[in-house]
Parts: sequence; C-alpha cells; structure tokens
Amino acid sequence: MPRPLDGIRVIDLSTGPAGGMATMVMGDFGAEVIKVEQPSGDPFRILRSAPMWLRGKHSVALDLAQPEAQQQLHKLVATADVVVSSFRPGADARFSADYETLKAGNPGLVYTHITAFGPKGPLANLPPYEGVVAAKGGRMLAFEGTPDRLGPVFSALQVTHHAAAQAAIMGTVAALFAR
Repeated sequence: MPRPLDGIRVIDLSTGPAGGMATMVMGDFGAEVIKVEQPSGDPFRILRSAPMWLRGKHSVALDLAQPEAQQQLHKLVATADVVVSSFRPGADARFSADYETLKAGNPGLVYTHITAFGPKGPLANLPPYEGVVAAKGGRMLAFEGTPDRLGPVFSALQVTHHAAAQAAIMGTVAALFAR
C-alpha cells in the first residue's frame, strides 16, 4: 500500500527530539530521510528516546563549518524536497544552510525551521530545551500546588517537543501539498 510521502526526500539538519520526531514521522509516512550530523553526532543521542526518533534514517556526517561540507550539503539538498532545520536564528546562514541559500539550488524546496521562540525577538536565542520552553511558556507554573509546595513544577512529559514536531509535520505536509 502506498504511503503519503513515498517519493519525498527529506534532509534532516535538526538536532534533538522536536526535529527528530518530525522527520521520524515523515519517514514513517514513506519519505526517505537523510540526517546530516556534525562528525561527533547529534548531541541529543544521549537521551533515552533517541533510538526512537533516529530510526529509519540514513546518516551523513558533515562539518558544516567547512566550505567543502557546505558544498556537499548543497548537492544533497538539490536532490531533496524538504529540509528540516533547528538551527538557532542566524546560525543556518553561517553554515550556508539557510532557506535563501538552499533554494537557489532547488527553487521548489520546502524549508521547515523549528525554533523554540521564533526567529526574532528577545527570546529567539534561548536554548530550545524542554525545560526552558515549558518554563517560559508558563507550563511549569500551571502545575504549582501539585506537590505540597509553592512554585513551578517540572513535568517529565515533553509536551513542547511533541507539539513542535506536530506543527512541523503539519506545516511541511501542507507546504508540499501547496507546492
């Protein structure tokens, strides 16, 4: 039985669970997913959930600080339908991995950029960690009083990563449909 994303190639430039889960689902839906990692690997591989969201992907190690690796990335992206990125704002341009640069070699490219707090504004460069996003979004304070004490409470359920992954999937599939 054909799957919805059969024939779609996704280049995964993300690190961590949000982009990892989004591209995992795209792979589950039939997309070929190529994960581009720094030579030392995704720093979030230490998380217990990493094998789940890394499954079914091809992996390529590229040091995007090097011009040769950037050229290799551009050749790879020229064959792709989608790029999923989670660079902090501005970092993608330093690695020649931003939308403007990549679409020059692939005008039909769908570029999905996952950030914690958007590309601009006072929170844009905060780290995209579950605890930071949950705290800044008020989720931790919403659980105040659950234990017998005042103050915020950390929830182990990674709601913000799951929500970001879902939004990335929906946006990417909608953009593919519109394309």
